[in-house]
Amino acid sequence: MGRLYLDTARYLKPRQLFWRVFYKFRKPRQRKIATLDQRPRYGSWQATLFKPESWLGNLRFRFLNMENALDGPGGWNDPRAPKLWLYNLHYFDWLQSASADKDPEGQLSLMRLWVAQNPFGKGNGWEPYPVSLRIVNWVKFALRTGALPRDLASSLALQTDYLSQRIEYDLLGNHLMANAKGLLFGGWFFQGAEADRWASLGLELMRLQVDEQILPDGGHFERSAMYHSIILEDMLDLVNLARAIGQPVPPQWTDALPRMRRWLLAMTHDDGRIALFNDAAFDVGPQFAELEAYARRLDLPPAVPLEPGLLPLTDSGYFRWQAGPALLIGDVGALGPDYQPGHGHADTLSFELSIGPDRLIVDTGTSTYAAGVERMQQRSTKAHNTVTIDGCDSSEVWASFRVARRARICELKIPDDRSSICATHNGYRRLPGRPLHRRCWRLAVDGLELVDDILGQQRHLASMAFHFHPSVKIVLDGAEAAGSVGGSTFRARLPNALAWKIQQGEWHPRFGQRLANLNLVGEATVHLPCRLTTRFFVSLAPLCTYSS
Repeated sequence: MGRLYLDTARYLKPRQLFWRVFYKFRKPRQRKIATLDQRPRYGSWQATLFKPESWLGNLRFRFLNMENALDGPGGWNDPRAPKLWLYNLHYFDWLQSASADKDPEGQLSLMRLWVAQNPFGKGNGWEPYPVSLRIVNWVKFALRTGALPRDLASSLALQTDYLSQRIEYDLLGNHLMANAKGLLFGGWFFQGAEADRWASLGLELMRLQVDEQILPDGGHFERSAMYHSIILEDMLDLVNLARAIGQPVPPQWTDALPRMRRWLLAMTHDDGRIALFNDAAFDVGPQFAELEAYARRLDLPPAVPLEPGLLPLTDSGYFRWQAGPALLIGDVGALGPDYQPGHGHADTLSFELSIGPDRLIVDTGTSTYAAGVERMQQRSTKAHNTVTIDGCDSSEVWASFRVARRARICELKIPDDRSSICATHNGYRRLPGRPLHRRCWRLAVDGLELVDDILGQQRHLASMAFHFHPSVKIVLDGAEAAGSVGGSTFRARLPNALAWKIQQGEWHPRFGQRLANLNLVGEATVHLPCRLTTRFFVSLAPLCTYSS
């Protein structure tokens, strides 16, 4: 365990360690706010995106596919509930649901209940991330309904001032972007010296973080399409707010937005939903179509359509390859930024494959952030469509958000004619014989060829997995498999060097959701170097009916 800590901590930035110690001993102070005057509007506030109907009435809420009641003041910090569920309770996202305006008094009552039962600086609701999101949701509510009553405006100002004293410099990453947005929403909602200070801090944070976190290809540097879509919505919200209160929109934002929208489109399957690499789940961030409609309401130019063929997203370490109805999205990059890989999985050289609107081979997804066996399993290499050596993870994921030694891409090759893409990672160099894993993909209208080379020396246990969508049916005969999905059938010729079997598995497309699926798993002890070739042949016309 000591080595895991050392191999994790050595990647942290010194300032993360400084701020972690600083915040341990220095707590935010409850300061008197000189003014609560709300800033006048100079433009129209455009409709934002609806959030799920998570408030069920009678102090009952549903988040992450889990329903619970707010039972007394202690319910806001109920130790029996998962921390992420409690975070959602404190976000107040339900203020943006489609039915929110049907009961504005009920919403105001819940806001006042939060103020009464969450004293300054105490509990989950005063952690900087939920503070940031709650500020935004309260301001959006006020902009949509007219104004915020003075008692709630007083609390909102206090929360914004608290946030200005507790920026998450210890975590960085997407949390810092959320902090910046919260400061800008609070700072631009109010007027006066304090509000100007909050807004100035938020603008400076955004200036620094957009440059660092939005990569040249448009992807967010934590390499999760879910968090990318959240941050894309954040930036559209900020453009909306700046125009509504007469603030100039920084050119940096308008320069980044087209790249971000294109990247999300590239990471979206033909069913309209994101690829699930790293920590990602449906219905947390908005879908591309929703964000695009929002961008059009803000009079931003439409996203540029993507051409068929191979599209490398080399800065974020992904690629998209469209060949007729077949769509392949692959991972050929880092887990995330070295100093904040907490949302990364050990999924290097994994991929997803869909045929038209039907997902065929899937990433197993993310259902929980709670520490435990389930979280470890979902982050493991075996949970992804790639090669595992000696039962080890390609990157040493541990705890809920920790990574020690990480796989690095040491070679990426794309020929001029873009007929293939090949990448090599060194995540297994720590094993005897210093193995490397190289994978080449070749996609055509009628199928996919994978060539996996395991380079190195000595004998090793090699395993390979393909995780299928729950709707896919499979039969297996030795190293030959066949199956069906939607209106398509497929055959697979699997590497005969491995012993293959069908296993029951789970797909986790949403938090709190587990759907039974089938996996093809091959395993054998092999002498390195060795080559494993897999071919999937796809037919759009059903040939026969398969059953598991």
